[in-house]
Amino acid sequence: MVEKCLTPEPGRAYPACLAGERHGPPEDCGGITGFYNLLEAISDPEHEEHQDLLDWVGGSFAPESFSVDAVNQRLQGKFRPVRKPAAKRVALKPKSALARNLRPPQERKRIRPDEKIALRLNDRERELILQHTFAGDELTARLRIVRQSEEPATYAFNLDDLDELAGYVAAEANHAKDKKMLKQLQALYDRIATLLESYTDEPD
Repeated sequence: MVEKCLTPEPGRAYPACLAGERHGPPEDCGGITGFYNLLEAISDPEHEEHQDLLDWVGGSFAPESFSVDAVNQRLQGKFRPVRKPAAKRVALKPKSALARNLRPPQERKRIRPDEKIALRLNDRERELILQHTFAGDELTARLRIVRQSEEPATYAFNLDDLDELAGYVAAEANHAKDKKMLKQLQALYDRIATLLESYTDEPD
């Protein structure tokens, strides 16, 4: 039901969320029944699936939490304009502190728009993305798989996904108060940005 029509604010991105309640169910949790089972299991240490499902959601899940900023960041990612060429696209996201990490442009390998490229992430880098950015489940679900090896894992992303992931990492770095975390986020952003600069899926 339409309650009121307002004049758009200059400079504000739309669509925009004004308010909300509670955390949405994680992607692929099994619908309403699966979601309630998830909540029951992670809240009960004696539940037989407690640890497995807790690991699956990244170690913690707050069902009552809600962030208007997080929702609007995800909306901007989904409804942003057609993406720019990679060299310009990456440079526009960070502040100057991050921009200094960018390397000079290089010749890029041409790939199909749907083709995936590999991004290696160690456990700390996965934690930075899962616990300290607003990246949504469509980007992070693949990072929640529990691994037995201590070696960095390889994850497949297309260029649009990598571009979006770089934006979330850059946004978090721009607001990081902890100097150690800031350096880690900058290093992670630099690696993703360099990978983006190595490929293009745009036509000749």
